[in-house]
Amino acid sequence: MVLDLVKNSLGIPLDSHELDAELNAFIEASKELLRGSGVNEKYLIDEADPLVTSFILIYVSTSFGFKSDGNLKELPKHFDFLLKQIALTKHD
Repeated sequence: MVLDLVKNSLGIPLDSHELDAELNAFIEASKELLRGSGVNEKYLIDEADPLVTSFILIYVSTSFGFKSDGNLKELPKHFDFLLKQIALTKHD
């Protein structure tokens, strides 16, 4: 389950559910970005594709770092490359 992977990557205990709604919102936002880039829904439902999972982890980790001053942490430089790669290979 992607939520568990996200929690692990952020160091949030799996049995803690305080942030689940916020994390799930970021997960869905990342999937919406992939949908908008032409990624086939089957890759988003399955949640087993390593490229898609990596993208979601990067997106959520970056978005979760939202600061009170309105700034986001900088997206990793390979974010756009990964998005393009997924869009090119996961559209069928």
